[in-house]
Amino acid sequence: MKVNLSVRRSIRLTASAELNAAKEELLMQMAARYQERARQLAAVPFGLGSGIKTGALQRAIKVAAPHLSPQGKSLSVVIYADLELAPHALWQEAGTGLYRPGGGDWIRPRRAQVMHWEQVGQPYRSSFVRALLSGVRLRAGKTVKVYDQFAYKVRGVRPKWYMRQTRNAADLRQSYRKAVAALSQRYLQRTTGHEAR
Repeated sequence: MKVNLSVRRSIRLTASAELNAAKEELLMQMAARYQERARQLAAVPFGLGSGIKTGALQRAIKVAAPHLSPQGKSLSVVIYADLELAPHALWQEAGTGLYRPGGGDWIRPRRAQVMHWEQVGQPYRSSFVRALLSGVRLRAGKTVKVYDQFAYKVRGVRPKWYMRQTRNAADLRQSYRKAVAALSQRYLQRTTGHEAR
């Protein structure tokens, strides 16, 4: 299964440079809303984590510069996850291990007997994972426990589908359509003095 880490939105251009400039501005405003939605969804916590560890995934969700179609009839913009800034973006989108699209297998260590990671807050526990309290930290003015986690296998990460949910967000699509229609209506009224039907 191919995973799409982008959202593309387009707008048709007209013969009016003034209207096209307004449409481009509207397209960029909507792209910013799509970007913000993707960032919010990417930050949703799953499992025991806080949802955000370094913030790299949120920073990696970007808006590309507007692109004019080869025929010059439309302008499009892409909201995407930059894999150079957040190589884990694909794993957060589609999941890993047993949760991978099409199914997968347990995640096991490749070069060691067990895997090790640090867990801040609540420890992850299962029959395959052990947690040892290693200390405490001050985070956002609160003291939180830090655990050393050891496992010989884990299920993986559940998918967040943050870009898919953003791409399919009915409220954003409807808002975009209404904004384009209202812009066209205002332009028509101003240039002709008539309302569109």
